[in-house]
Amino acid sequence: MPETIKVNAHDFRSKCEESFAYFCAWQTDCGDTVRNDGTPLDFFDDFHIDVCNFLQFGGNRKILVIPRGFLKSHIAARLYPIWLTLKWADHRTLIVGNTTFNSKKRVNEIKSTLIHPDCKTAWPEIIPKSTRKVRWSDECADVMRPGSYSDGSFESAGVGKKVTGQHKNLIIEDDTSCPDVDDLTAEYIMPSKSDIEQAVGWHRTCYPLLIDPMHDEVLIITTRWCFYDLVDWVQKNESYFNFFEKPAEDGNFEDCLYPKRFPSQICRELYDTMGTFRYSALYRNNPRPPSDMIFKPSDTQYYENIEAPGDVFVTLDPIPPESGGGFGYDYAAIIACLHPKEKPHRGSLYVLEYRYGRFTVAQQIDSAYELAIKYGARVIFVETTFFQFDMKIRLLDKIRTEGGRMSVDHDSHTGKKNSKDLRIMGLQPLFERGAVFIKGNMKELENEMYQYVPGSKRVSRDDLLDALAMQLKYFRLQIVDRPVIEKKPQYLLSDILTEIATDRRKKGMRYGHRAQTTPYHVFT
Repeated sequence: MPETIKVNAHDFRSKCEESFAYFCAWQTDCGDTVRNDGTPLDFFDDFHIDVCNFLQFGGNRKILVIPRGFLKSHIAARLYPIWLTLKWADHRTLIVGNTTFNSKKRVNEIKSTLIHPDCKTAWPEIIPKSTRKVRWSDECADVMRPGSYSDGSFESAGVGKKVTGQHKNLIIEDDTSCPDVDDLTAEYIMPSKSDIEQAVGWHRTCYPLLIDPMHDEVLIITTRWCFYDLVDWVQKNESYFNFFEKPAEDGNFEDCLYPKRFPSQICRELYDTMGTFRYSALYRNNPRPPSDMIFKPSDTQYYENIEAPGDVFVTLDPIPPESGGGFGYDYAAIIACLHPKEKPHRGSLYVLEYRYGRFTVAQQIDSAYELAIKYGARVIFVETTFFQFDMKIRLLDKIRTEGGRMSVDHDSHTGKKNSKDLRIMGLQPLFERGAVFIKGNMKELENEMYQYVPGSKRVSRDDLLDALAMQLKYFRLQIVDRPVIEKKPQYLLSDILTEIATDRRKKGMRYGHRAQTTPYHVFT
């Protein structure tokens, strides 16, 4: 416990209420987090003072954009609403996250801060002595306040939750564009187009929830995940927001913003691990613009259900046996796609379902066969070379054993990276003209699309894209109705001779002959 609280709690409380930076520095360096040797970790850095001053004096429409791991949520989504409530007990805050689970975590952190003995000593009339007398859950937590309100002091919600009948003094949008975590790699994948639209849609409807929209606050806390995110939308449509934006370093790994946790060496390691584009977005606040993308988010077409006659083909991009079961870099990708036969869907490609993971050879065969049976596929196409030719034989054996009616097609793999890139690039014109349709939950496929860089594996994997590109072997071109051309009328020889006799003085005729303009000479 700081000596200031022991000596004079009133004086300490006055300093905290006067300066959010003072309150934040005390809360961040109170010794709760320690190293292995028992010494406390000093997380609070100089740039955090600028963050605190921006939150305190930056107006009532604010955006805070700093990289991941720089304590932005700890300061802005946890300590800032606490500080405002300790100054005015009737203050009410709504914390919105990309999921309800994440927003509940913020309220849970707020609760653990409020019941700290130091807070009870400095603000005894606000901190509840017993949590049984107030609402005290991760969805809604109250402090002791003079007024009686249906709204809690701190409430949580996800962007997918419909919030009605609430009235707040502060709405915090905490990384609502943050993507899901890949179940296979435990890495954050790139947010899909629907994720961004959901975050933007929630933001546009939040203003009626403010008690006094002219004076109450909207605070957006975020990291730049992609170019077309919520920050980009606000910059284009709501110019009255005040921005605080700081990159992790100056672009040369020298002048680091947060050297206590992210010095130059750590930034270089992150760059090597993430690759150019992902690191540029997350730690330099400079996401890749759509003009640099092969597959642009604006070209992505979604569908829910499709009922159209056509053929289904299953394509398999396999991995060798040593890559299965969690080893190696490549992933097996099996995709089932519908190729409609008739208009208006002919000329389109519908991705029905895919399986994606580090599968063993047996799992790859079973997954391909299951998708073929589920959607009535005519053909299972597998890329073959060395061990994969054996996979084709085993697929045929399984089909015979199970009594399936599909055939197995194959194509030899050249082993050259550029041939794979050329095949994937063949998808780009189809996406550009809106001929490829995917479902909204196919986020792994979207992640590969938006981060695909020909010739590079550092940026992102491309296994699903490669399996999808194999579908081009069976793609049906769209039937185009040819315009009816009116045929020229046929003329008889007598018609031609009549025109020659009557139109001698004209320079040209409809039959493509030039009329004679000089007089005839009769020779005797």
